[in-house]
Amino acid sequence: MTDLASLPPVPFEVLHQAPTAATCGPCAGGWFLLDPTTGVVDVRDPDATRLDTWRVPTEALSSGIRPVITVDVRHRLVVASEPDRTLVLPEHGTPASVPHPRWERNAGAALIDPGAAARPLLWAVVASAPAGGMAPQPPSGEIRLVDPERGEVLEAADLRDGHPEGYAMLPVAGQGVVLNGGYGQDGSDTWFLRVDGDRMVVRAVGSSGVAGSVDPVSREILVLPHDDTVLEILTWWDGQRILAIDGDELFRSDEVDGGADRDGEDEDGFGYLGAFLDADRLLATTWSDRMLVLGRERGEPLGWLDDDDALASSVVEHVGAGRLLVNSSVLIAVE
Repeated sequence: MTDLASLPPVPFEVLHQAPTAATCGPCAGGWFLLDPTTGVVDVRDPDATRLDTWRVPTEALSSGIRPVITVDVRHRLVVASEPDRTLVLPEHGTPASVPHPRWERNAGAALIDPGAAARPLLWAVVASAPAGGMAPQPPSGEIRLVDPERGEVLEAADLRDGHPEGYAMLPVAGQGVVLNGGYGQDGSDTWFLRVDGDRMVVRAVGSSGVAGSVDPVSREILVLPHDDTVLEILTWWDGQRILAIDGDELFRSDEVDGGADRDGEDEDGFGYLGAFLDADRLLATTWSDRMLVLGRERGEPLGWLDDDDALASSVVEHVGAGRLLVNSSVLIAVE
């Protein structure tokens, strides 16, 4: 059994700190910054070098709302998920607005399919019925395939998943989308989505964990535990598990102060956040707010991210080899 307390620190360097008002996130080739005031989209590579820039009409966004934003570099589109609509902002032309049942506490999720070659197609997951007030969760989620140029819903299907807390989408380069739904104490669900012509193909994977990261080269998916203790890596589309790390076993002798794990015990465990680092390593947060670096082939612990208290992570996203976007604002290089 590995003595986790004796693991070496893994140093990192802050490469870029985004302005407070900017919206940031991963995109093809690196990551983006969106200035919500000017509408300028700034695309950077994993070392923070500017790759491209354009402007979209952010005046179309609803005032007083901070939407969930994704950016499609190929078609130069910004997608905004708002409580009662999905908005597609092009560089040129008129924004497309696709209304959906209002979800006050969660705007759903949406992004342009990375595998559709002929024209852009939009995936969106929304509430199946209005939700808010005394009923903050909708009965289920509805998955939609949308023509973003016309704002037309091409196909829709009820997920029949039962009172979701929220959703996240991760692009799989050249293939499709990983959809992850969260259900509080009832765990999570995962689906793989791809386009066949103008039709959607939806595959229920059955994983109960939180989909945290997709490797853009191997297309493997990192899944963090939600209602169990196992971190796993799955293959795209067939969902085969190629690595499983039992947190109960790994952290058995690693005592921390303050009752860090989800059961209030002194033993630590895997948290909900994680990301691939490079071809050989991944990173996972723990219940005591530490960041553990592990090998991808065997899952062996390699070290603790040095001085990770300075990051206070709520989001960890892979944007390139050895590069992470933390809290959607801080770009770091991990040695």
